Amino acid sequence: KKISSMSSEEDDEYYYYSDEDEYQQDEDEGKDVKEGTKYDAEGPHKSQLGHNGDRDKDEKANNSSKRSGSSSSIRFRNSSTLTEYQVLSMSDLLESQKKLINDVATVLDISNGRANVLLMHFRWNKEKLYDTYYGDPEGTCLAAGALENDSLNDARKPDDMVLCPVLFEEYRMDDTYSMGCTCKEHPKEHRFSLDAWREYLKSKVEDGRDCIFSRCPMDSCSCVISPAVWEFILGGKTKNEQMNEALKRYQRFLLSSYVDINKHIKWCPSAGCDRAISASGAVSQVVCDGCNFRFCFRCGVEAHSPASCKTLATWLEKCNNESETANWIIANTKTCPKCSIRIEKNQGCNHMICRVCKEHFCWVCMGPWSEHGTSTGGFYNCNKFTQSNNNTSDEAEKAKQELDRYLHYYQRYALHQQAAQFAARQRAQAEERMIKLQGQSGSGWIDVQFLDQAVEQLIECRRVLKYTYAFAYYLPSGPKKTLFEHNQSDLESYTEKLSELSEKPIEDLDRTEVINYTRVTGQFMRSLLESVENEGM
Repeated sequence: KKISSMSSEEDDEYYYYSDEDEYQQDEDEGKDVKEGTKYDAEGPHKSQLGHNGDRDKDEKANNSSKRSGSSSSIRFRNSSTLTEYQVLSMSDLLESQKKLINDVATVLDISNGRANVLLMHFRWNKEKLYDTYYGDPEGTCLAAGALENDSLNDARKPDDMVLCPVLFEEYRMDDTYSMGCTCKEHPKEHRFSLDAWREYLKSKVEDGRDCIFSRCPMDSCSCVISPAVWEFILGGKTKNEQMNEALKRYQRFLLSSYVDINKHIKWCPSAGCDRAISASGAVSQVVCDGCNFRFCFRCGVEAHSPASCKTLATWLEKCNNESETANWIIANTKTCPKCSIRIEKNQGCNHMICRVCKEHFCWVCMGPWSEHGTSTGGFYNCNKFTQSNNNTSDEAEKAKQELDRYLHYYQRYALHQQAAQFAARQRAQAEERMIKLQGQSGSGWIDVQFLDQAVEQLIECRRVLKYTYAFAYYLPSGPKKTLFEHNQSDLESYTEKLSELSEKPIEDLDRTEVINYTRVTGQFMRSLLESVENEGM
């Protein structure tokens, strides 16, 4: 069925689907994962699938295959550009790191240990390493501390006794080790007992992540200790658990450095997630397939479209400023505009009903809910800040007006942040509600996926709406801001309606209506983001 949009733009049309239509992605969305797309949640155990068990099992297997695996390559569509990025697990990172080291060692015809040290010095940028190395190989190795000499031969026999310059005790030659390095102050090879090496490396690990740049124990020697030496000393002949644990910590630090000092790879900032994202500098937003967290690849925080990284940084700095903090103003409760009883908001929808006097009002502007419908033309006019017409030269009055303007945007920013937390709790309860709905309706697992899709769309829209207020605060008044606030109002009204529909009791859920509003709300969200980009806001 095809009907006109509720939007005031006459040329916009949206497709609504009835129950008999399949609820599935568009053909092009099946090939690429678009911005804002989330993987379906996994279904219940086979015993809960009912009469559609086989079909549901296949559907769940497909969903699971999207999530499983050590890594995945995801395509991200942003307007007319198509950019790829890759989500990497710890094993993928290790494999990628080893491959890079092997490639560099082969191209430059050097040992893997020396290639590793050189790459760390050049922040794992092999192109920059090649350019510098070919110009001055010896100078490059000297600057990086890649001075390990595997070809140095010692004529002494394994049973010969050697004095350790650290412990000042004699050891059998076989119980000592040297990287083959020398220096001007100590021209002979720097050889130490294995006991001295172990204690030295163990103490370096205790100093933290800088242990990966540890140098030879000899004073004035700049030779960096390669990973192969660490593995030989701490993991070779010793069976000491402390030494093995020190080696594991070093290896974790080494792997972390591959991400921390590599501008093309970043850790997922979600708490408890150990995935990393590999992407080019053209990527703005990425989605971790391990935890479904969407974040900005440039600044490493939660995805914040339409606000730019610079705008967000300025906004957050303003919010954190003690002189303008509004946390004490945005209280946990508000008074009913009719009976003045205190009301606590415990769900995401902003349509409030007082339990005492049954007054319907808007939680955002505290105005009557009857003024927030199409009949009044007031679809979320409370998203717009109304500037006072009082022209005054009084500095105190100007400061008050500016504070009022800031509080207007901050309050709505905070409200959508709170609503997003409610929606996140809905995500945790979604599977339980889907199982209950499946049992009551006798439907298959695929037929109740609409509830999970609605919750994911809600979370996405709440995130975007939150940052629209940070963006709008710095957007100059004019036609562009008027257009932006119109799109913002449309998205806000549909998001509220979707929130209200998805929070209904199981027995009152209307599958067709939820599906329709999920699709249309997603379209409004994409339209808002595209308008910001296309209009050059």
